[in-house]
Amino acid sequence: MADYTNASQLEPLLFKEKKRRHKSQSRHHKNPIIACLTGGLTNGVIIILHNFAIGASYSLIAAFFPVSAIEKGFTQLTIGILFGVYAGVRVLFYPFLSKWIIVIGVKFTLCAGGVVAGSCLVLLSFMEGSPSGLPYVACCFALRMVEGCGFSASMLAVYTMIGKLFPRHHMTM
Repeated sequence: MADYTNASQLEPLLFKEKKRRHKSQSRHHKNPIIACLTGGLTNGVIIILHNFAIGASYSLIAAFFPVSAIEKGFTQLTIGILFGVYAGVRVLFYPFLSKWIIVIGVKFTLCAGGVVAGSCLVLLSFMEGSPSGLPYVACCFALRMVEGCGFSASMLAVYTMIGKLFPRHHMTM
């Protein structure tokens, strides 16, 4: 049995790098969809389902929320500002989160963002039973701001995963 008393003898054994390629890098296709199907199928399916769920939650509220909000005392201008605040928070939150995603981690950011956005959407649906007036407006604005932060976190994680999965196809994704 070899005696490794010196750290310099042990270092090549501990940090030995194998020349393995990621599954999505094993076949270099010009079409990124084919590369997704041959390599990172699981990650591709997760990304597609996540984008669908987030997009559906963003679109479904536009059909049902204005009717109940007008009953609670919202004006059309307030509803428009509420939807604009959601997009504005996303734009403002992306640069701050892009600095921290390296520290936090992509998987945690994806899961936490999805949970935050989904929870806020569920809580917003329960707002129908709350009293009308200023408390209703304030709670709706707070929930939409937090939902925008969660949405931006999850979408930034998705974009980071796409960049990692397809390093040769940044411009086509």
